[in-house]
Amino acid sequence: MPLNEITSERVRSAINDLNALRDKYKDVLVVLDYATLADIANCQIDSDAGETADSELNEEQMAAVLWRLGKHVGGDETSHSLLPALIQFALDEKERRETA
Repeated sequence: MPLNEITSERVRSAINDLNALRDKYKDVLVVLDYATLADIANCQIDSDAGETADSELNEEQMAAVLWRLGKHVGGDETSHSLLPALIQFALDEKERRETA
């Protein structure tokens, strides 16, 4: 289930704004660590079929992954290093609810 067009456009806009901010302040040290719904949607899941997260998770479930990712801001790991584990958690949670 790919992201809807409005969400996709908002993701692109957010990335453009963040890149503009980084470029504006390139004379000082600015580190941006961010992940978007598109990053989550395109993340490979642990599957033999080589599927991406958006084939198994809906937009609301992907937003929940993004929310959980936000709880780790300021930690030792980057957003992209945390994504696989958080996506797998969401997939496990979805499977648990479907079998209950």
